[in-house]
Amino acid sequence: MCKNENAEIAEIDLTDPKYQNAKIYELSFPNTDITYIGSTIESLKTRLGKHRDKRNTYLRGNLYSNGDKPRYFSYYPLLNENNDMEIKLIHEYPCNNRFELENHEIDIQMTTPNICNKIGKKNHSELFKCECGTIIIKKDKNIGKHFQTVRHIKNIMKLNNT
Repeated sequence: MCKNENAEIAEIDLTDPKYQNAKIYELSFPNTDITYIGSTIESLKTRLGKHRDKRNTYLRGNLYSNGDKPRYFSYYPLLNENNDMEIKLIHEYPCNNRFELENHEIDIQMTTPNICNKIGKKNHSELFKCECGTIIIKKDKNIGKHFQTVRHIKNIMKLNNT
């Protein structure tokens, strides 16, 4: 996958075997009926640990090793000083790629009452197949950034040399 933090697009592989382990989960918090719906290809224990670590990093004001600020998640105010939260499997969802998993996660979020997710953050997307053969999740009409990636340029050069 090509990563460009400023890009409005994401390139994906159509099939990635690790997504056969995908699952949809729910975080619940003490003394509230509000939940958070997420998806992962990791074990639920690992994912829960990452939620706790991210909140602790955010509260300490630390930066990640790449210099980025930690993201604020909408469930942070629901947590006490012990980061008490529980994770529960909603269902397993073997699929082919991140695009399929995220769109399914949004479908579940749309039908779940009392969630604190920011659903608009990841909205239903469409796939675009570039002439270089790369499949792109198109989140808006600006796909021009893909055309400047090393991956695109190398693939086009290969096509032109054959």
